[in-house]
Amino acid sequence: MAAGLTGCINTAGNKTMTDTAKHFKSFVNYWSRINFWDGAIPKKESTSYPVPVLRKGQVQIAYIVCPYIYNQKGSWIWPPNKVAWFDPVSGDLLDEYSVAPDYFNQDDPVDKKFKKNLSIPSDRVDAFDNLRKRLFELYDVLFAAWAANHSSAGQGQLQNQARDFLRIFYQISKEPLKPYYEALGRDWFGWLRALAQ
Repeated sequence: MAAGLTGCINTAGNKTMTDTAKHFKSFVNYWSRINFWDGAIPKKESTSYPVPVLRKGQVQIAYIVCPYIYNQKGSWIWPPNKVAWFDPVSGDLLDEYSVAPDYFNQDDPVDKKFKKNLSIPSDRVDAFDNLRKRLFELYDVLFAAWAANHSSAGQGQLQNQARDFLRIFYQISKEPLKPYYEALGRDWFGWLRALAQ
C-alpha cells in the first residue's frame, strides 16, 4: 500500500453533501471535486475522472493518479503511478496503491511521458466545461442504477443516458489514459456499452 495520498485529497467545497435518495455522495457535488493535487506550483500530479468499480464484492469509486507537468508550451502526463478507492456512501478512502502500467495490462514505459500534448485550446474551454458538467450529471443517474443492478437487463430507459455518457467521456477524457480507464472500470464500462446498444 502506498503512503502519501491521504493528505493530498482536496474536495474543495461541501464535503458532506450526499444523495439522500440513494445515500451515495453526489458526483456533481462531491466526486467531481476529488483532487490529489496538494496545491504546489508547478502542479505535479493529475487526478482522473472517477471510475466506478466492483472490488472485493463492493461498489467503490476509484481514481487514477498520474505524474503531470504544465508549462507555457502545454501539459504532459505520464502513465499512472497510483490508484485510490473510496466508499461511495461515506466518501472515506478505503485503499491506495502504487501501481505501474502492467497493473492495467498496459506496456507503456513508466518513466516516459505520453507524446500527446494535453492542453485544451482557449477557444474550447467553455465547451469542455459544459460537457464535463453534463458528464457528472450523468454519473449520478447511471451510477445509482448500476449500483442497484449490475445487469443491463430491464434498464432500457437509461439507454440514451448511457450513450451520452460514453460519447462525452471519450470526447473529453485524456486520450492516452483511455485504455487505463477501460481496464480499471471494465464492469462499469461493460454495463454502459450493453445498456447503450
